Amino acid sequence: MVKILLILMIIITIFFPSCLIAQENVEQARDDGNLLIEMYRKYIYKLQDIYGITLFWSTDVKDAESALASLESVEKDVLPTLKPFLSDFADKYGTDSVSISNKFFALGLKDNFDQDVGDKFRELTSALENIKKSRKATAYHIITQANMIVSDINFFKESTRLDKLREAKSLLQIGQKFDSSNSDIKKLLVIVDKKINELSR
Repeated sequence: MVKILLILMIIITIFFPSCLIAQENVEQARDDGNLLIEMYRKYIYKLQDIYGITLFWSTDVKDAESALASLESVEKDVLPTLKPFLSDFADKYGTDSVSISNKFFALGLKDNFDQDVGDKFRELTSALENIKKSRKATAYHIITQANMIVSDINFFKESTRLDKLREAKSLLQIGQKFDSSNSDIKKLLVIVDKKINELSR
């Protein structure tokens, strides 16, 4: 009898703590998953109009300023909280929706909860990636429009050429705020400044 009790105590000592740890892992994952869904509901509507393409299509400086202000507002509201949360979540559960869903399923968190968490992680990370893409795409659009102005400057009325070049410069300066690493903007700004100086003499 004593031996049986001793064996039972050994079994409990070995397996009971691991069961508690396993249950804690499940509860932690459930809490993390629910928090992810909460983050999704809070932020996705602020990100849904950023598709990874240019944020405006005209040559109007005011449109460019408005697009930049809107993007910076979204970044200010969303990135400080969402970006580190998604990074921590990925460290725990994986960086793609399938891996995340499989991990939650393996923990017994089923009934579409696993799929929902994986899908919402994918949508949120994709939305953050679209911010980067839209910054670069908008800068490229600005370069294209400014370059057209510079290339066609002689087709404008002589009295409007200086204003057109200044418009191109303003666009390029906003373009730098969208993508400060873009070397083509810097090169084109040098050309525009040179032409402005020539016409201002």
